[in-house]
Amino acid sequence: CRFLKAMGAEITGEGTEQITVYGRQGKRLLSGCRYRVPGDRIAAGTYLLMGAATRGHLTLSGAPLDEMGAVLSLYQKIGGQYTRKSGTLVADSKNVQHAVPYVETEEYPGFPTDLQSVFLAAEASGTGESQIRETVYEARFEAAVRLASFGADVSVHGDTAIIKGRYPLLPGVVETPDLRGGAALLVAALSADGLSVVSDRGHLKRGYEDIGRDLRILGADIEENIL
Repeated sequence: CRFLKAMGAEITGEGTEQITVYGRQGKRLLSGCRYRVPGDRIAAGTYLLMGAATRGHLTLSGAPLDEMGAVLSLYQKIGGQYTRKSGTLVADSKNVQHAVPYVETEEYPGFPTDLQSVFLAAEASGTGESQIRETVYEARFEAAVRLASFGADVSVHGDTAIIKGRYPLLPGVVETPDLRGGAALLVAALSADGLSVVSDRGHLKRGYEDIGRDLRILGADIEENIL
């Protein structure tokens, strides 16, 4: 909506349950504009949860904080602390240890299905027991089964996964099943104590600009050929 409006489109209802778009008949056509592509809340949430799984400290510039309310709420519940200012998120996960008893995915602005696998992996590397119910996408538990390669205690019952956390996880050798499942397996590998191998056939490169580069910036020990 913001991009189209910058080009001259008439749109109302942005941010509500009903958006109205007005046609251009009899009016000038859309024009070119300069527009900065905003940060991706799923990418930002992925890095935030990777920090949680490794008990790390990170700063995310340009994170779409207004769109991350559900993720940040869960982050606090597991013990994470953060500050936000002018689009910059500073997160400290040194006290992350609590399991969230129950989480379910929802349509925006609720907890996104695209972060379900990633959060599941973060919980698997924590302590305590939690349940995650998938209500949006029925084939989202591919990564849950593969987390067993890292010693994770995860069982799937219909649309719900039950996780019993352990920290740290064990090194593993796995292949990514899909985009978000691949990110979840990276979470497990990062939190494992030792060398892990995550084979990917392009899923991660499709969903993240350069996740290997970003994780190395954050201090992860990742070889480029693994990704």
